[in-house]
Amino acid sequence: IKGLGPRFNDYRIVHIADLHIGSFTQKALLDRWTSLINSQKPDLILVTGDLIGSGDAYLRDVETFLSTIHAPDGVIVSPGNHDYCTHSQRLFDHVEKSGAILLRNQSLVIRRDSDCLAIVGLDDPCSRRACLPLALDHLPPTIPVIALAHDPAFFPECAKHRIALTLSGHTHGGQIAMPGFARRLSIKSFSLPFSLGVYAKNDSFLLVSGGLGTSGPPLRIGAAPEIAVICLLS
Repeated sequence: IKGLGPRFNDYRIVHIADLHIGSFTQKALLDRWTSLINSQKPDLILVTGDLIGSGDAYLRDVETFLSTIHAPDGVIVSPGNHDYCTHSQRLFDHVEKSGAILLRNQSLVIRRDSDCLAIVGLDDPCSRRACLPLALDHLPPTIPVIALAHDPAFFPECAKHRIALTLSGHTHGGQIAMPGFARRLSIKSFSLPFSLGVYAKNDSFLLVSGGLGTSGPPLRIGAAPEIAVICLLS
């Protein structure tokens, strides 16, 4: 990360996306996710949207799950498109009750002595309120920034604003893909420029998560669920 202070060298982040908690998400699966995430001993956990499938029936399950994953600098969430397929404000209330921090066109600065790292969270485009300049407002240009953007289509704009790292989901890695070639041969790879994995533009990087849950048919073929562990280097 260009401009990252030495106090953030080896800073450890867990990134997850696309939980789609709903009728197909059994408690045993949520417990496994929790165990895997917490076992990584992250400094920070970042969640890029689609917490729920649809409807209001599983809002408390979202709250319970978010309250069970832990990191010293907390859990930060940005919304996805499916989070507006329910009563979104109720969902956001449950997110905040869990102890997680919800960022919608907002930023948060993490400090280690004199070194700083900014996390900005974008609202989803389906809300018609997504605004990167608003999220970056009041942040000094010298602070390295990690952006949470559910839709990876934001990456070119993030790169223009010299955001060091953009974390996204939305694609599920195609969900159905040619085994071993999910990035190049999946349902999403033919229609989206950023479908899975790491992309770079100048000094900016994008990580598109394969996600944890499913949308539509409750299956994955050739596109594994993903918990990303990121180690920042100065």
